[in-house]
Amino acid sequence: QIYFGEALYYTCLAIEADLLNRNEADPDSNWHFADIVLVKLFSVPDQQLLDLSHNTLPSCQALQETRLIQIKDILSVVAMIPHMPCLPSGVTQECFFTMEKPGLDVSHFGIRGEREDGDDDDKNAELK
Repeated sequence: QIYFGEALYYTCLAIEADLLNRNEADPDSNWHFADIVLVKLFSVPDQQLLDLSHNTLPSCQALQETRLIQIKDILSVVAMIPHMPCLPSGVTQECFFTMEKPGLDVSHFGIRGEREDGDDDDKNAELK
């Protein structure tokens, strides 16, 4: 099953080999390294809200549950945006909806700056 989670901490962890694969001649070979991440889990998306939005608004709640997972098990990076929906049950609660590739949308905001030709009249022109 696929879960949404917030990455809290990344590390490389030394793990001892199991008893069946131990090498008594070379004790250093009894260890291997695992790249892991500590994640805080989110609930599965609210199914009623997902159905009403035609599968466009996966809305989850933050859980207090944490897990250690292998970094290679991360499938994608998404933003979890806080919102307070009124659920079909009539309850209003703090939730988070997912947004893929959030950096691409905010990178197109206008930035004030100088033009390259140094024209003083247009110093405050908005760049697009």
